[in-house]
Amino acid sequence: MSIAPEDSLQGTASRPIGVLPEKGAVSGDRLLPPPQRRSRRAGRSWLRLWRPCRFLLEFLCLRLAAVLASLLPRRVWLWLGARTGDVLYLLGVYRRTVRRNMDYVALWPPDERRGIVRRLYRNMGRYAAEMLRPPGETPPAVIEGRELLRRPADAGGGRLVLFAHMGNWELLPVILGDVPERLQVVAKPMRNPLVQKWLQGRRRGLGILPAQPRNALRHCLRAIGEHDIVAIAIDQYPGRRGTPSTFLGRQTRTVRTSAGLAARTGCPVVAVYALLEATGSYRVSIESVPGQAALPDRGPEWITAIQQAHNDVVSRWVVDHPEHWFGWFHRRFKDAIVY
Repeated sequence: MSIAPEDSLQGTASRPIGVLPEKGAVSGDRLLPPPQRRSRRAGRSWLRLWRPCRFLLEFLCLRLAAVLASLLPRRVWLWLGARTGDVLYLLGVYRRTVRRNMDYVALWPPDERRGIVRRLYRNMGRYAAEMLRPPGETPPAVIEGRELLRRPADAGGGRLVLFAHMGNWELLPVILGDVPERLQVVAKPMRNPLVQKWLQGRRRGLGILPAQPRNALRHCLRAIGEHDIVAIAIDQYPGRRGTPSTFLGRQTRTVRTSAGLAARTGCPVVAVYALLEATGSYRVSIESVPGQAALPDRGPEWITAIQQAHNDVVSRWVVDHPEHWFGWFHRRFKDAIVY
């Protein structure tokens, strides 16, 4: 709280010193508007003007990078992506968030964390570069467990696929080829509406049908009933919609939608990720996730147990390949630490 200067207190002996006049009150011969409210309004108007300009600039840079990606050889483009990641690391972009996350989970000693962070930025640059390449190109890949995505002829209902922001999640439909006949993905929309529209167009071109997280459960139940494949990312911070569970050895809110779907439908559940190796080839891992059939008790804690089983799978991925998890850049543990 600021104190009014001495000359503005003349003729206002009834007001205690240190108390600002109300809006519209007269001090001396002039009207004193509340300065804090005026500065807030100015800041909001500046933000309204800057945000569309920033969104447009981001979109133009994205389109320019996509054009370059279509012109350059893949090996050269991935090399440039790795160098871009090195530059972002040196500039400290999101490095504070990454280090706070790693310090909080404390799964590696400090010296090892520094090496993981350097490789993380380099890998994220390569993955971003790969995502910008023309969607029709299929990169080389070795797939383990492809048969788990094939539905037997006598099987009914759809399947549930769990994935995380691990490796190259956007190109999984391309890498897997014609395995998913109809793939519906629950994806959190981007803040930039121009980038979101561009990304949605690319996903539809790959045969992906997007579903909004707000009505995800109802939408996914209908999709599984229609024998579709439903894919859900379960590693992001879900906000108030999440429920407490253990992730990377820490108690935090996690996505519960996948556990609810598995419990209500009884459909097969698999988990998949695709890691880009130094040779430029992808290593795709598809594994079966223990379902509710393995749990003897179907009481109130039944869905919680399924949710924990799903989190354990992603936690194991991150522990084994920490330099490939994009979640380090997110404020994943905001209910426990301050970023």
